[in-house]
Amino acid sequence: MHIDDNPLNVSISNLKVGTHAENMADMSSKGRGKTGARIKDAEAADIIRAYREGKAITQIAKDTGRSYRALRRFIKRHKTRTAHQDTAQASFSFPK
Repeated sequence: MHIDDNPLNVSISNLKVGTHAENMADMSSKGRGKTGARIKDAEAADIIRAYREGKAITQIAKDTGRSYRALRRFIKRHKTRTAHQDTAQASFSFPK
């Protein structure tokens, strides 16, 4: 673990022994690392509705304060999930 919290400073005097769990706890206590911001259900419905109405992802990103990349991934996952659900719910019958 880096004593001065500078990962570029790899001098022996700046390093201390620690487990992965200790390193993760140190990182979290100092507010670093992935925050994992989630899109809540109500916001998700608004995003999908706006996209289906033809609004550009760049405009949705500006309106919601989220990145284009995050919304593009979210919409792609939603479309894939919806397609799988539609396929699973479809009833197929074979001719006799």
